[in-house]
Amino acid sequence: MAARLLSISAGSSREFQLIAVALRSFVDRDLAAGIRKAARTTVEPIWREAIASSSASAKTYVSPQLVGRVFTRTARVAVSDRNVQLKAAGTGKPLTGGLDYRDRSWGALEFGTANRQRTNTYTGKSRKGRSFTVHDRHTRRQLPVRRAKGWVFYPAAAEAIPRIAALYAQTAMRLLHEAVEETGQRRG
Repeated sequence: MAARLLSISAGSSREFQLIAVALRSFVDRDLAAGIRKAARTTVEPIWREAIASSSASAKTYVSPQLVGRVFTRTARVAVSDRNVQLKAAGTGKPLTGGLDYRDRSWGALEFGTANRQRTNTYTGKSRKGRSFTVHDRHTRRQLPVRRAKGWVFYPAAAEAIPRIAALYAQTAMRLLHEAVEETGQRRG
């Protein structure tokens, strides 16, 4: 992603250690897939809600509609046996103004720009195919002020990660417990 990565160490919690060992060692594929699916259905609404509230409350110069289109509509969660990835601004078609997710131009919306008053000179093409030069265009004024901690994604992740981690552990432990009880009832 960008400058800072947020992660939770499995060593920080006994529950996470147990889940990691169980998923790697003795859980069959169907149960592991069920845990991933259940975790995704519980975690994704929390992530979408955190991104939506963070993009609505971000005090930037960018319009809330643009921030919503870039971050809120594209908020996704990917769950594997080893981690939960929180994603935003990485999928979808390019916006009509030219913002393309594939070239990571969303980073300017997340982290801002250091000099909003800087002017650029560039060459464009008219509809008839003729080249023209644009002088002293303020191309950065619509961007927020530079902020290393981010405006939308990272504040939302910092808010949501503790809750997501607790729910992931709770869901995985519940499903593992139900599977153990079910196999015990079949044997008994």
